[in-house]
Amino acid sequence: MLKAGSIFVLLVLLFVLLAPAHAREMEGHLSIPSVGLESDIYNITVKNAANYSPDDTVVRHLEGTQFKWNFVLFGHNPGVMSPLLGVQMGDMVYVTYYGQVATYVVTEILIVQDNNARITYAETQDAILTLFTCYAWEENPSLRYVVRASRISLQ
Repeated sequence: MLKAGSIFVLLVLLFVLLAPAHAREMEGHLSIPSVGLESDIYNITVKNAANYSPDDTVVRHLEGTQFKWNFVLFGHNPGVMSPLLGVQMGDMVYVTYYGQVATYVVTEILIVQDNNARITYAETQDAILTLFTCYAWEENPSLRYVVRASRISLQ
């Protein structure tokens, strides 16, 4: 028989595991004014970004990537990241992360296979932002649209 304390712990665990993304920890905010993309960034542990839960309303920070090097954010298309497909070279991207505001400029746009490690593990000495989402989902679900941006300021 379960004790009251055990039941409470079980209920809390279920809430954390089943809670919608907006109920989890918010880390910051993503803004790309040129395409009207505005979204909060949530800290949701994801081991394999290709298999994350189908919540199309939030941008997520890929576990293991760091704000000071290659900071990787992703989300669904169709969904919150759909405007990403309209981004052009030279567009400005703003990320607020735990109170710091970083400004980036888009320097690279790629379409790659979802198993391409270049999406998340770019070798760099500079601070960059990598954004990715699904591309041509209905025709080829393994393609990813990747936008890479270089940081130009941090406040």
